Amino acid sequence: MSPMVELILGEGPNDKVFVKEVLLYIGVDNSKLYVFKNLRDHRENFRYFHKKLLQETSFLQDKISVFGDNGKSNLLNKMVPRIVTDFMVKGDIKAFILLDKDGNTYDDIVNKVSQNIENIGKRMQKLNIKPKKSGNNIVNITSSSFSANCQIFLIPKSLEKQIVEKAFENNRNFKKYIKNIDPHDAMKYIGEKLGITRDELIQKAVREEWFKNTRWFKSLIRQLKKFFEHFFEQN
Repeated sequence: MSPMVELILGEGPNDKVFVKEVLLYIGVDNSKLYVFKNLRDHRENFRYFHKKLLQETSFLQDKISVFGDNGKSNLLNKMVPRIVTDFMVKGDIKAFILLDKDGNTYDDIVNKVSQNIENIGKRMQKLNIKPKKSGNNIVNITSSSFSANCQIFLIPKSLEKQIVEKAFENNRNFKKYIKNIDPHDAMKYIGEKLGITRDELIQKAVREEWFKNTRWFKSLIRQLKKFFEHFFEQN
């Protein structure tokens, strides 16, 4: 049986903190999570992740590995196609890709992922890879010896904006201008006012169920449970 790795890929460090907290919230055991650290030199992050993925596959099996790098463009144009095409010689891969919507549609992202995987496969003289779209947010690749399943999830606006808006909604003592400045700066301001770090603010948002009644968060939970269903069957 081919080895399989199961991944959640995000745009950056905030996504890693958020998705780990969501997985714990919905019942995934912490021992089944492996969150890749971010190196001081962000240019080395993908190289470190890529090397570990290819050389320590057995360690990552039966875990959900979480990685966030340096923005959407890097994730879609470099990370996802390289991971899929390089890992195909070793086994199967499942990747749940978490992105800020930023005006994109699911068709935009799925088409980009499919095209980038196909193009990098050709450049690296791999097998002739022909990704197939399934529904509006899934890319599948199958052969006699390899399979890849990439599922896209778009957070409306951005994760940071969602947190800032909910923080203001929950505490009107925060200055209203935070809704109109860069959300990363706004998160720093909110954290300072609450006496917590940026990571703790993200964790607080999940643990205190700030998004419990929002459509996108309910959809995210449903899709995570379905995509990683065997982790819940173990509980």
